[in-house]
Amino acid sequence: MPLSYELLMEAMNCLQKLREYRLAVIHAETAFEVYVVDRLVKLMMDSGMSQTDAATKVERDNQYWGVKSKIRRLDDWTKNYCTKSGTAFVPFWGSSLATRWESDLYRKRNAAVHSGVRHFSYNEASAAIGVAKECIVTLEGRVPSMADRVQLNPSMGGFHQNAGEVAF
Repeated sequence: MPLSYELLMEAMNCLQKLREYRLAVIHAETAFEVYVVDRLVKLMMDSGMSQTDAATKVERDNQYWGVKSKIRRLDDWTKNYCTKSGTAFVPFWGSSLATRWESDLYRKRNAAVHSGVRHFSYNEASAAIGVAKECIVTLEGRVPSMADRVQLNPSMGGFHQNAGEVAF
């Protein structure tokens, strides 16, 4: 299973079982960032770059510094891929989903990590995980030939703050 999916599972564990909402937000954003890097490397490799060169470029090239730059570069590489394959390209950056990612996930994760915010509600953490899953599913759909065999369900509808009828 891809690391990004394992991180999402950990985020859901923090949400449902551990009730560590801050960690749920951090894991969800980390999952999305890991996914973006993985897709960048795969698209670069598809264009003929070696895995080592692609990973080095993502890690060291100033154009890829920060997650927002990586997302913009992912849009660029995806557009090139779509042009070559004759498929339609829909940018992620600037979309309403990207705006939700920034407000519901990215800023909250930064508040937890950089500003020391400790308290998030169940609803905030659930929304953050939902946005991470939705972003990954959306980006997967742009290049279906490179999609992971395991597919995410972007819905958070089956999750609730308590375990069911019995609450301790």
